[in-house]
Amino acid sequence: MEALASLLSRAVQLGDIEGISAPGDGPIISHMLYVDDALIMGYWSPENIVQVTSLLRIFYIVSGMKINAHKSFLYGVGIPEAEVRSLADSMGCSVGVFPFQYQGIKNGANMNRISHWDTVIEKVRSRLQSWKAKVLSIGGRITLIKSDGKGVHWVAWEVVTRPKNFGGLGISKISEVNASLLVKWAWRFINEHESMWRKVIISLHGGRNKWAFVPVKKSLGGVWKSIVSVLNKVRFDGRRVEDLFYCKLGDGSRIDFWKDVWFGSTPLYRRWPLLFSADRNKNVTVVARLKT
Repeated sequence: MEALASLLSRAVQLGDIEGISAPGDGPIISHMLYVDDALIMGYWSPENIVQVTSLLRIFYIVSGMKINAHKSFLYGVGIPEAEVRSLADSMGCSVGVFPFQYQGIKNGANMNRISHWDTVIEKVRSRLQSWKAKVLSIGGRITLIKSDGKGVHWVAWEVVTRPKNFGGLGISKISEVNASLLVKWAWRFINEHESMWRKVIISLHGGRNKWAFVPVKKSLGGVWKSIVSVLNKVRFDGRRVEDLFYCKLGDGSRIDFWKDVWFGSTPLYRRWPLLFSADRNKNVTVVARLKT
């Protein structure tokens, strides 16, 4: 898969394949790989698709790993079905339709709608129903308690979810676990500067909001907007999420002068809003500001 990724990246560099260009200065996306699954993306044109097909044939000749065309699908976004079907037939693969299932999650669907999570919920429910409490381990019983939504509860849920040293069972609330996992995305956004997903988020949601703690463009929908909306509501002891991120000053090359907490206990753009509004470079790093 690493060899295939290198072939695709090199083909994009040489201009043989035209990938998807993210807005502004965003990256060019040509493929995404997960274990033995590959998503190849690009500008829709017969020439581009022929080039991708040729590249896959070269990969087969060199590696001996043949692409299973019967398990492959061709998707066209905003393309007439007849045109998609014609090219799919020439490639020997099937026509894909949106939304489609990938790694257990629907893609191309509005995941804010509960009905689109039915397959995931049903899979979890079927596994829970097959368990028997008498053969469950302690960890399994706790999992079953967390999923139990019916029946008589002899102990208040608020008591059950207390830490053990406060008389509870130490079982986490699902809402709090969910908030913690979403905050982890903020942590990854701040730290993973060179990651592809972060560059795509900035290109889509950046613009005037690039200086924000986690940028989001209100006119765009999707998962990222939902994550940020929760992050903006979460409070830990009355403090916002962004107030809990502190930077340790080194050379200052990865610390944002205005929005990161590196001097004092709050971002500088909130301490001196008039100075921030007058600054033409709101994305300047600490090292760049100190040199000016």
